Amino acid sequence: MLDNLVLNGCFNDGLSHWSCTNTTVKVDEDEDEGNYAHQEYMSSMLIQQIDTVFCNNQQYELTLKARASNAITIRPVLVLKSDNTYIDIPCNNPDKNHLTSTWREYKFIFSLNDVGDNITSSLLFIVNFSDITDISLTKC
Repeated sequence: MLDNLVLNGCFNDGLSHWSCTNTTVKVDEDEDEGNYAHQEYMSSMLIQQIDTVFCNNQQYELTLKARASNAITIRPVLVLKSDNTYIDIPCNNPDKNHLTSTWREYKFIFSLNDVGDNITSSLLFIVNFSDITDISLTKC
């Protein structure tokens, strides 16, 4: 099993390890899906600081389950800080992630090509969803 770099990706411990851009995000429970983060108006983003050393010229895979009350495209971004420069690493497949009202699993690949060797911090941002759970970030 690959090591998941995301902490509390199933929200079993509420919103611990996550921050949000507003207070409308809460944790709900579904009989089939378990715990999940829910936001009513899709106006917030989930943010987690990833405490690991990312490798230059490496790929990382983000998997998650999500749905939305309105058709929308979920947008994850990995932000790395290297030598006091912030680098936004968008996923390689941004146009294939249109959420529907039913739960589906989505996969995103982040390619860290030529980002430098001195990465001092990293953040994962996830935008545009109603409900989300089973978040995992692993090295490919």
